[in-house]
Amino acid sequence: MTKDELILSLFNEKDLGTGNSKKDFLEKFTEIYKDHADLITKAAQGDVKALRRLRWICGLKVIT
Repeated sequence: MTKDELILSLFNEKDLGTGNSKKDFLEKFTEIYKDHADLITKAAQGDVKALRRLRWICGLKVIT
């Protein structure tokens, strides 16, 4: 999974008020969570702990 695919999958669960444009959402998400770029990369590569932490940081439901 690529970073963009991961971010877009989170888009389905979290609305940041960017409208319907995927490009706008990717830019907004990257801007808001820029401090967690390494976490996004690890989660996209399949690191389960990183994905859980990313979901928690984003305010999404975390299943343990």
